Amino acid sequence: MRIAALVPLALLAGCEVRMHVRIQESGAGTFSTVVVVTPAMRAFGQTVARLKDRAQKELQGRNATITDGTLGDGNEFVKATIPFSSVSELTEKGSRWEFEPVEGTRRRIFRMSDRSFSAANLATFSFQADLPGRITRSNADSVEGSTARWSSQSLMAKAGSAEGIFAECEPSLFSLGPSAVITLAILAAGLLPPAIFYWRKRCSPAFAGAVQMESDEAVRPGEAFCENCGEQNRAAAKFCSKCGSNL
Repeated sequence: MRIAALVPLALLAGCEVRMHVRIQESGAGTFSTVVVVTPAMRAFGQTVARLKDRAQKELQGRNATITDGTLGDGNEFVKATIPFSSVSELTEKGSRWEFEPVEGTRRRIFRMSDRSFSAANLATFSFQADLPGRITRSNADSVEGSTARWSSQSLMAKAGSAEGIFAECEPSLFSLGPSAVITLAILAAGLLPPAIFYWRKRCSPAFAGAVQMESDEAVRPGEAFCENCGEQNRAAAKFCSKCGSNL
């Protein structure tokens, strides 16, 4: 969706616009825009009521949620949130929104470009993208975990270009899908019994005795060592003389 359609007053001097896209592993998510009603906007006669009315008209039929409130600095705001099943639903003429796989990898990349940013030099913009995985590469101003942020200057320089803004993320283990998680669980289950056996044996008195014996004296030639109890037996013995285990 073009920024100009969602925020019709974006080019007004003194306007502050904060955009936030959240994308889930499925590709669905929400896009929200907060327009801060600054003193400069009030000087132009723009009020919360007028902004809400304009937003409702612009976003009619988009299943938008429009709210308002007051920020910590005392300025009022109007917030519009639009849900989507795919971020590409926000694409319109002059804009592009994508969240696609990176060929040959498990990573996916988010891209957004909108020509309306090129003319937004009178407004202050910020853009935040929350992706379903750790961000490994982007042209954002700052990245923290799965969140990337772009400033107003970056948006004007990059979002209006052909490349746009982008952020590439790698999904976490819990977002690999049921089949991958089941495979990992099977592998873990296969490794668990040998590990338990090893640690039980390692913690047993017989194992401790065997370690002590090996450190103090070597097994004498012609004798067989019982792995179960640590007893030394004749070389030709088939069963342990102490515990009866097979040698």
